[in-house]
Amino acid sequence: MIPALIQMKRDVARWYVRYAPGVVGKSTVLDKCLNAELRDHPVVRQARNRVGAPHFGANIGYYSLFALHLVGESGKVVSIEAYPRFHSVLVDQAEANNRTNLRAVNAAISDRDDVLTFVLASSRNMEANSIVPYASEAKSTFEAQARRLPDVLTAEGIAKARVIKVDVEGAEGAAVRGLEPVLDQLRPDVELAIEVTPHRMTELGHSAEEQPETFMKRGFNVYRPANDYAAGSFSAALHRGAQTPIRWRGQVTDESELIFSRVDAEELR
Repeated sequence: MIPALIQMKRDVARWYVRYAPGVVGKSTVLDKCLNAELRDHPVVRQARNRVGAPHFGANIGYYSLFALHLVGESGKVVSIEAYPRFHSVLVDQAEANNRTNLRAVNAAISDRDDVLTFVLASSRNMEANSIVPYASEAKSTFEAQARRLPDVLTAEGIAKARVIKVDVEGAEGAAVRGLEPVLDQLRPDVELAIEVTPHRMTELGHSAEEQPETFMKRGFNVYRPANDYAAGSFSAALHRGAQTPIRWRGQVTDESELIFSRVDAEELR
């Protein structure tokens, strides 16, 4: 199939999943077509999301652009990325969107100053660079200087941060330990969204239960949004709209996005 027809196939599949009414057949299109095709043959496209900010690439800087839209011209966003290639794309994203209130930092986050080695296990998931040991042959490796989050942020940034998002592929234990000394300095309505990957944390000698314990003893409550991480569930989630995160009281045994907030309720609205 010539490249033009391949691209047309992708565009038609994307349009059907994104805009066609209902959800019939969409999970199959996502699982069997879009997810596999774009994973094996990634493309760079410029698009426009629903908040009006154009973006390109494979989710590089995607949440940063949403954050920039939400904080407006008077707010600030700090984005920290260890992988130099992704850091460069993140900077390009901000420039393409004429955003000057983004501070992009090329560094890793840990609980001490250190030089960490990152391993990419599969070229099919370029976002899965991790410091978790990998027994087989790696696709690539790189080293990055690690620092504690309070050493990267300014004192003003810590005091004014409304949302802190952490997604570090298994290193969340060290990242949170580095942040722990300043948790009491955060504003009362701060909320932290932290992806927790128990299996990867275990390989680094950490426990997923450290996360809730660290925050709960400082007055935070734990919430979990609905997210099964399956590409095929995207269309159904889009159809039903955003779901309210609910209070989480159980153990964290699977990959989860946890939200820590001082709001004390059964649902986080």
